[in-house]
Amino acid sequence: MNINKKSINKNNKNNNSNNKINENRKPNDLINETSPYLLQHAYNPVNWHPWNEKSFSLAKKENKPIFLSIGYSTCHWCHVMEKESFEDEEVAKILNENFISIKVDREEMPSVDSMYMESAIIFTGNGGWPLTVLIDHDKKPFFAGTYYPKISLIRILNDVSNTWKNDPNKVKNIANDIINDLKNLNRLDRLDNKNIINNRDKDGPVLDYSLIEKTFEDLKSRFDNRFGGFGYAPKFPSVQNILFLNRYYFQTESLEAKDMVEKTLDSMFNGGIFDHIGGGFSRYSVDYKWLVPHFEKMMYDNGFLAIAYLEAGLLFNKKYLKIAKKILDYCFREMLGEHGFYTAQDADSEGEEGKYYLFTINDIRKVLGSSDSEKFCKLFDITRDGNFKKKNIPNLIKTFYNNKEDYDAIFISENYNIQGYDKDNHNISENIIQNHDSDGNFEFNSFIEDSTKKLYDFRLKRTPPFKDKKNLAFVNGLMIATLSMGANILKKREYIEKAEEIGEFIINKLIKNGRLYTSYKDGKIRNKGVSDDYAYVIWGFIELFQVTLNKKWLNNAQNLMNSMINLFFDDGVLYLSGSDVNDLPIRTKNVYDGAIPSGNNISVFNLMRLYSITNNDYYKDVFEEIIYSLKTDIEKNPLAFITLISGLIYDKSGGLHINLSLDLDNKNNNKDITKNITKDITKDITKDITKDINRDINKNITKDCINIAKEKLNFWNPFLTISLIDKDSENFNENMVSVCENMTCKPYKKIDDFLCDDIDSKIIKLTNKKVENY
Repeated sequence: MNINKKSINKNNKNNNSNNKINENRKPNDLINETSPYLLQHAYNPVNWHPWNEKSFSLAKKENKPIFLSIGYSTCHWCHVMEKESFEDEEVAKILNENFISIKVDREEMPSVDSMYMESAIIFTGNGGWPLTVLIDHDKKPFFAGTYYPKISLIRILNDVSNTWKNDPNKVKNIANDIINDLKNLNRLDRLDNKNIINNRDKDGPVLDYSLIEKTFEDLKSRFDNRFGGFGYAPKFPSVQNILFLNRYYFQTESLEAKDMVEKTLDSMFNGGIFDHIGGGFSRYSVDYKWLVPHFEKMMYDNGFLAIAYLEAGLLFNKKYLKIAKKILDYCFREMLGEHGFYTAQDADSEGEEGKYYLFTINDIRKVLGSSDSEKFCKLFDITRDGNFKKKNIPNLIKTFYNNKEDYDAIFISENYNIQGYDKDNHNISENIIQNHDSDGNFEFNSFIEDSTKKLYDFRLKRTPPFKDKKNLAFVNGLMIATLSMGANILKKREYIEKAEEIGEFIINKLIKNGRLYTSYKDGKIRNKGVSDDYAYVIWGFIELFQVTLNKKWLNNAQNLMNSMINLFFDDGVLYLSGSDVNDLPIRTKNVYDGAIPSGNNISVFNLMRLYSITNNDYYKDVFEEIIYSLKTDIEKNPLAFITLISGLIYDKSGGLHINLSLDLDNKNNNKDITKNITKDITKDITKDITKDINRDINKNITKDCINIAKEKLNFWNPFLTISLIDKDSENFNENMVSVCENMTCKPYKKIDDFLCDDIDSKIIKLTNKKVENY
């Protein structure tokens, strides 16, 4: 990889860490890495090394402890610690003389990050980034924490260095104690698990359904009744909570659940956590009303939030579909690369957090003129005094509470009127809920669209925040799922085209010898994938199959799931790292939902759906064993497993399954056609022409069958699964469909005669327009 100082300098400038690159300074070993985070540190005076056996061998040879620093390229406090300490010659001298210093990108090496993050929590009671760890030659931690200012870091380094040299047994004992604590934290008792599994009621539910109500009550107790969300500052979107409530509402019609979702989604959109100028959500809000964000934008947050708003647009109010569209517009415009979606966008610009996103009242006047600027400033609370660092974060909080008429008008465009949607008279007790009929226009009113476009163009002239342009497997798997849902609901052909392109990229570039990898950048794959990578890619492929009815995606989802079980499933759970990776003292589990759902809990839902689609009991056995292995923990703290509890709602509902028996091979459909065409053609050329004609006719007939099926299945249900079967295997002469619900499959009927009224379960019809040929 050809990297020079100029490119590194540019990288650091855009990263806004305000580094003064010494043009005479030699790069350290990070210069040959592809990770943007590691490259940001390639010209530090600290002699950084990457995580590899060469670095650990060097530490052993020189008998030095290892200073391990873990972070990621868009982490604000990582930039602060770099500026204060890692660019400082005094700190560098101490590190270079007494330690082997290793840098790790947590997004490229999530299993390394996970184990040492658990160590930091054991030491300090909390975690975060930058993650600062001191480890021995066997990679055992004996000190861990997060951000330290320069003076504290120097004291720690000197103390550790002295202890290492003068009392090595103390270091050894601490390290062994921490490893034992980590093993206890990640150990599941095989005997207890087997007893639980063997003694379970095989005819009953995998978990008591009362856990659904307990989870709902726990959410209610943490809900902020004024501004939505759960808990207080800082507030994270915690989208898995919203997705649970959407499913809870779908089943129970609980107005409390509806209110919790709407208040949260409204408040997040109204606040500064949503970028009203460029679209997309920041990672979290530092205050309780969602006004001041931590300006960093993560792709995984935006992928999940788009799903939450899409679902809410079907369940509650169509305005949420417009917000979902704004999120996806941002993703396509700013975060889409050649192969897939990038990872994140920094909070800092020119060394200052949020600078890129702030406006003065004079900025607005300069761009919009006096009349329009007055109207815009009133709507978005732009004042002379400002609301953040004497400047303004555009927001709609005051307008939402004080001027409902102006607020509602934001969502009414000239071509798309949502006033006909009666959100107050919304009853989902009927099997067909709300017929979502749209002309495809998901814009806000023309004043908002025009004004924000002008301000966006004005903002583009500023120094932009740094983007981490690596392609992560789990992020792009999530985005495949998001785009598949978005294509189905918003009828955007480009979404499904991009989802399939990314799927091909994952298959062709991120999978090597059947093994999924975590990261791709500059033509290189990095690190064998963890269970989260598998879980999210499998989810994406399942969603893509359900929208396209292309069995290629289902087959790939099954192949990856089978590989995932072989690599990660042990002791009744899915471990984070695979059995073919042995670079850490222990393997950690990732069973709890955090800022986003854990791969373990996503996988349970994937296994449930694959079981429904394929009727393969193996998938059922695995997800039941996972649930029973975690049963005690789930019952104690269901909110930590809320994604899994959403799966329990699915289990209780019985799901809605559609069996499609279609002419997939078309061996009989074209017999008469080709017979007449080839009747008078000479024997020598008949074979080739017939072959070509058959191929083209087969392709078109299959395509027509699939498109007819998609038109007939043009509805939404969060628990819908679809199986695709060749009708010849069922001895059918025509294309047929069967509906399975309430644990019973109805008799097959001709697909041409199939109507939504044939479904007893609750569904939401989508647009009446003809489904595009995906």
